[in-house]
Amino acid sequence: MRRTAPTLEGVAAPDRAAATVSEQKINQYRKRRYEALHAENAAANAWRTGQLAVVPAATTGGQGAIVTPLFGLHSCIGVLSAEVRQGENSPSVQAVATMIAAQLSTVVPAWPAGSLTPADRASSSAARSA
Repeated sequence: MRRTAPTLEGVAAPDRAAATVSEQKINQYRKRRYEALHAENAAANAWRTGQLAVVPAATTGGQGAIVTPLFGLHSCIGVLSAEVRQGENSPSVQAVATMIAAQLSTVVPAWPAGSLTPADRASSSAARSA
């Protein structure tokens, strides 16, 4: 019995340390995700509003971008960003980006239900029904 007691104590400590490390990683992930969703950029705006966002080209002949939300069953599950050389304001280019996003959303898994707050769910539902 004396020989096994130190071994059991040594095994229990790494388990607690692993749990602490994983909790820290989860908290870091949640913080980064919160910051990303509340940033002021086209991707965050498309996620929050559920609307396509356009980033115009900075110069003539430069590249613009289209950001299209990906919808799951109940809310936005991500965004598709595409750089476009001339034509980001074209309705046909935006329509193609929306169709690609719709197809992509069928294979991208949704965020776990616990990661969305009730306010996020309500705003996503309101944006989709508008």
